[in-house]
Amino acid sequence: MRNVYICIALIVAIGGAIHLVPRDDKTKFISEEELGRITPRKMRGKEFMRGDGGPDATYRMDDVSYKVLEYPSAICRVFDDGGDRYDVVILSSRSKDAFHDPNICFSAQLWTIERREETKVKTQTRGEMPLTLISMFNQTIRRQLAAFIYKGPGGYYSNTNRLKLAFLKEELMMGSNLDGVFYRFIPTYKEQLTENQQREKLMSFISEYMDEANRTSKGIL
Repeated sequence: MRNVYICIALIVAIGGAIHLVPRDDKTKFISEEELGRITPRKMRGKEFMRGDGGPDATYRMDDVSYKVLEYPSAICRVFDDGGDRYDVVILSSRSKDAFHDPNICFSAQLWTIERREETKVKTQTRGEMPLTLISMFNQTIRRQLAAFIYKGPGGYYSNTNRLKLAFLKEELMMGSNLDGVFYRFIPTYKEQLTENQQREKLMSFISEYMDEANRTSKGIL
């Protein structure tokens, strides 16, 4: 029984120490307007393609998506690279519930996930970054690649489970770094390529994009 009391006292002491640790308030809510300012507008010398998304985006998410994702800040831009196109979506939110596994969304859009791989992309300014690369198909497209990355408390993550665990840890530590960012990349190529060629091009673009996002956001994203 004495050992039990000692254990309880240690837990209480550790808990008290955790709550007394000063925390730096390094994060704040990022509005959609601000997100538009700090995300890359140009890639490989060309500004994003114009559409019906207004001055800061190629297109906007539909109202249903905003509601499902609990109204995050979102910027959707498409970049042209000599005929190849890269559709990039960035979501920012202070609610961990805004971040869902994209596989659910893809499946709802009648895509069949063929393969899912957690890997890393090398960047010049951030080192190796974790990401998830998926290969999928539907009734009209034989193979489509997509990739996504999450940012949350403590760094970057390849899936929502790791992201939400990081949020939980931050909340338990009474931290204030509760911002999350989601990056989604979908390429469309002008010519027929092998899957390895598609992957190589996509990874190269993501590497450059994440370096550029680091520069334009001054490390926020």
